[in-house]
Amino acid sequence: MQRDFIRSLEKAIGVEKVSTRWIDRLALSSDASFYSLVPACIVRPTSVDDVASLLRLAGNYRLPLTFRAAGTSLSGQAISDSVLVDISRSFRDIQILDEGRRIRLQPGVTGQRANDHLRRYGRKIGPDPASIQAAMLGGILANNSSGMCCGVTQNAYHTLDAMTIVLPDGSRFNTETAADADRFRDEHASLYNGLLEIRRRMLTDEAIRDRIRDKYRIKNTVGYGMNAFLDFDRPLDILAHLMIGSEGTLGFIADATLRTVPASKHKLTTLLLFRDLHAAGAAVPELLDAAAVEIMDRSAIRSIERKAGSLAEILSSAPDEAAALLVEFEFATAAELEEHKPDIERRLSDFSLLVAPLLTADVQQQALYWSLRKGMYPSVGSLRPKGSSALIEDVAVPVRHLADLCADLQRLFKTYAYDEAIIFGHAKDGNLHFVITPTFPSDEEVQRYEALMNDVVDLVVHKYDGALKGEHGTGRNMAPFVETEWGDVIYSLMKEVKRLVDPLNICNPGVIINDDRRVHLANLKPLPAVHDEVDLCIECGFCENRCPSRDLTLTPRQRIVVQRLLQDPRRSDLRPEILKDYAYAGVDTCATDGLCATACPVGIDTGRYMKDLRAQKQGALSKRVAQFVSTHMRLISFFIGLSLRPLSVPGMSHLGRFFTDVVRLIFRIPQLPVSMRAGARIAAKGDSNADILYFPTCISRTMGGYADAPSIPETIERLVRRSGLQMRVASDSSGHCCGTPMASKGFPEAAEHSLSALVEMLFRESEGGRIPVVLDTSSCTYALLQRAAASDNGDAVGRKLHALRILDSVVFASEKLLPRLRVTKRQRSIALHPTCASQKMNHLAYLQTVAAACAESVVIPISAGCCGMAGDRGMLFPELTASATREEAEQMRNEHCSGHYSSARTCELALTEATGQPYHSMLHLLDRATE
Repeated sequence: MQRDFIRSLEKAIGVEKVSTRWIDRLALSSDASFYSLVPACIVRPTSVDDVASLLRLAGNYRLPLTFRAAGTSLSGQAISDSVLVDISRSFRDIQILDEGRRIRLQPGVTGQRANDHLRRYGRKIGPDPASIQAAMLGGILANNSSGMCCGVTQNAYHTLDAMTIVLPDGSRFNTETAADADRFRDEHASLYNGLLEIRRRMLTDEAIRDRIRDKYRIKNTVGYGMNAFLDFDRPLDILAHLMIGSEGTLGFIADATLRTVPASKHKLTTLLLFRDLHAAGAAVPELLDAAAVEIMDRSAIRSIERKAGSLAEILSSAPDEAAALLVEFEFATAAELEEHKPDIERRLSDFSLLVAPLLTADVQQQALYWSLRKGMYPSVGSLRPKGSSALIEDVAVPVRHLADLCADLQRLFKTYAYDEAIIFGHAKDGNLHFVITPTFPSDEEVQRYEALMNDVVDLVVHKYDGALKGEHGTGRNMAPFVETEWGDVIYSLMKEVKRLVDPLNICNPGVIINDDRRVHLANLKPLPAVHDEVDLCIECGFCENRCPSRDLTLTPRQRIVVQRLLQDPRRSDLRPEILKDYAYAGVDTCATDGLCATACPVGIDTGRYMKDLRAQKQGALSKRVAQFVSTHMRLISFFIGLSLRPLSVPGMSHLGRFFTDVVRLIFRIPQLPVSMRAGARIAAKGDSNADILYFPTCISRTMGGYADAPSIPETIERLVRRSGLQMRVASDSSGHCCGTPMASKGFPEAAEHSLSALVEMLFRESEGGRIPVVLDTSSCTYALLQRAAASDNGDAVGRKLHALRILDSVVFASEKLLPRLRVTKRQRSIALHPTCASQKMNHLAYLQTVAAACAESVVIPISAGCCGMAGDRGMLFPELTASATREEAEQMRNEHCSGHYSSARTCELALTEATGQPYHSMLHLLDRATE
């Protein structure tokens, strides 16, 4: 990379926005495709002005650049070996217009976040890709993404209302502004007239016009959206719609206004099992009135059986040739649903099925169906042999040809010995995906894949006149075949579009337009094994938006990518430098909260891998110290509580600061939350008629105090007394901990020792599990439940855990306390922060039940996620918590809530620091409401 360019760029937009560090370059060398390129430079602009300056400089230096949003692209369009422009950390503005009928979005907003904002209006954006929770609008627009339901009428192209474009020369135009349309004509006369000339040629050539119209009757994202020339007459509008699906090759989409579509709440869903794939495909034309029809062959079904819940038995018993259709019907009202249900049941009964169809309107069951389908590609990828790649292709044909295409593809897979191949996709649109798992970059595998693709191209284009990409974009993957599909005349017009808009060819060159007939076989991505926990990862990126360090250092996917690339012997000289940076960016700033696993279709918890890396760094002395801590928790708790106690005493701030400084030095903590207070102990109780056994966790014992409220143990005691229940308090609670702090720091043996001792004590004092056990910190509850789930019959600790009935305080408050208490004072409006543990335990409903009973209005921030505190991680690295809570804090500053609540003291401390508002325990909410 030219140093002059780097210096000029740093001067123009700021040094902090430009990086040539190896760790940053490796982290962004991969998208969700089967390609990999290591960029020479990473740029993270934060404004449209930054982007304009970057484009001008790139043009001056003739340096190619590629824009990247979430990097969920499947065809290699979000990677570069030159300048990679990462906009995922910024450009997140959202503006709701016309009561939700339109929405203005910047490219860094995820599709799911857009829908979260639209939910209150009963609307959603039209595009609905399976990756919507992670995919950002920049990629959704630039790839003309579609998905399960939007078809060819509600995709990004057809719902675009307006756009702000930054052209490759740095100039920008807004299609909503008449003055910008005139300025575009005056300042870019050559481009303006060139677009009009292409339009004129199309309108006067019937063959071209009819060919384009016919090609877009089915899903098609191959090449540029040439229908823009037929659908619009104003050059700026033509250009805006050419930007849709242009994959960053024509400039930058600074924002876009989309027309939204109704989000129906009234749905009927079913899973239909057929004898084979051809039979399933042949049934699709009879179901075109459904909102969605998803097809899955037997191999695809097999990939999701273990996560299928109540469907597992039915799916696992299906014969080897079976196939399925997931069908969903939508209705405007509940009455309309009931009116049409009998007719739908009758129609479905006409099919020859392996199992009688069951229509369901149950929201949870429908969510299960769709979680299985949306996670199918990563789930399939997780079944591949170690070291192999997961390669997905995407084709579309008229629906009448769907069944025959399925049969033809199955024959091709047998011909080329791709026995592991699976087929699934959006059957209603004739849009099929197939996945194979070759071992790249083996020459033999490359040749086999090349031969397969040549036959697929011939089959789709020449036999069925279909599209080689229905929704995943052209990318590097299909660039060699654009001319094959469209013909030389229309392809030459596409090349003319690229030349007119980007004459210097700096915007994502080689993507869409590429004369290299073998570019799809270059830079293929190996996936070497690095660790059992993460080897299943196919780098889809679904995890990234759940990660608290995503805007600070690395995401889970990036942590894995860097480790994989370090296996390359060509980087052996760089290994010390990269590992030095990785210690902080990868290991230290991972909150190990496990939320990435909740977003991962195959449940990969990258935090576990980071804990293992922490464990590998621990020396003998550190391990002995950890073991000492695990066996002397009473002493450690006493010392920490003592050091914090002066903070709670008026007039002793200087002494308090001295004690806390001592704690910080011993534990190497740079910063303690200013709202931290010592907890309070409550006397042990041995009531023989106890309804519950209460274990005050070490967090509540040491730092469970508040400046304006009773401690957590005191609050539980008040609530239990008020409810009339009888409570036993563990007699030896001060000497126990669940082990989470030790596990997080990389001391698994010490953590297991602590947890085992705690389980033994709880088993004894609960009388072998007769008395339910209540814990007051959600993360501690989760630690015990997770350990129980991981145990087997030979595990003594696990057997005792299974005997225990463990209740988180939120569940206890919702199920046991609330029905016995009388709410006398409801707050006007409160805010909730669901902790990571609450989310992983699916406890949100319990939180909402208590909150709804105690407040008139409940706000759960759309941006609520992991706060990054992770016990003491946020104290060790306060920048992690500041980054993780930034968006949530911004939203809360615009809300006017009378109270703020969560279910773990450390999370409450983090949110108090971030928002400036005091966060309390959910137990305080119930206590105040029932006084």
